[in-house]
Amino acid sequence: MSCGEKEAVLTDPATKERYKDELFSSFTKSTVQFDTQPDYHGKPTALSADLYQPTGDKATNRAVVVYVHGGGFIGGTRDGSNIPYLCEELSKRGYVVASIDYRVGVVDASPMAKGKAQIRAIQDLKSFVRYAKFNAASARIDVNKIFITGSSAGGATVLATAYLAYSERPTYMDTTGVGSLEGRGNLNGSNAAVKAVYSLWGAVSDTTWIQRGDVPVGCIQSVDDPCIPWNYGPSSCNVPGYGSYGSHAISTKAKNSGIYSSLHGYSSSEHDYGFTFPHIDTTIAKMTDFLYPLAK
Repeated sequence: MSCGEKEAVLTDPATKERYKDELFSSFTKSTVQFDTQPDYHGKPTALSADLYQPTGDKATNRAVVVYVHGGGFIGGTRDGSNIPYLCEELSKRGYVVASIDYRVGVVDASPMAKGKAQIRAIQDLKSFVRYAKFNAASARIDVNKIFITGSSAGGATVLATAYLAYSERPTYMDTTGVGSLEGRGNLNGSNAAVKAVYSLWGAVSDTTWIQRGDVPVGCIQSVDDPCIPWNYGPSSCNVPGYGSYGSHAISTKAKNSGIYSSLHGYSSSEHDYGFTFPHIDTTIAKMTDFLYPLAK
């Protein structure tokens, strides 16, 4: 399916730059199925992605932004809330944008069940990255310029995908019955490496995952977020009994490790404040500022 099919218009290209400014006046949207994997009950589940592209764009080797939705690993959808608006705005700046499904749901409320849900999310994101790379020629994308972003549980997913090694996983992330962090999807010879990660109110279990030489990271969050700590502490949105390191701690570790990074804190106590209007436009601007030098 598609929308915004009217002819694209490049707005004043002499003074505007791709990946930084809004060059295109419209976009097209299509949906592809990229994988099928068993859910937490073992039932085969089709995984799809909504693809947003600038209408009439003739460029090749385009940068890609992959978005992973939130929902505590038990809910959420790829087109919920203001996700389409975020994807549309990035697409108008010249990115190919994908908002993806991943398997959600837990068998019970235990930490181990939540950990397996997180593993499935990581596997499905990596599956899509490999799918995108395998189809790079027909999609006219640059396999070396794939960026991953997500909000809340999606933020935790993209951070873990970028930084978590199998040997570093927390104790509650037991891979028994779900397989490795790489998963089984689209094992086509492509790897799941990405260019950079941008977290929207996400967190990591341990900042030691982030080490010198790792990919760049951007973070945005409310400084008084009641769900995910700005620095470190217990998380009402994470696994009970385990602490989380939020945006400030992540950014500090990245800077101390010589990694290109950015940080923006909203003066708010709302968890997803940066996804509400008009603040989502600030979120998009901060993300664009971070990605632009990497995409160029």
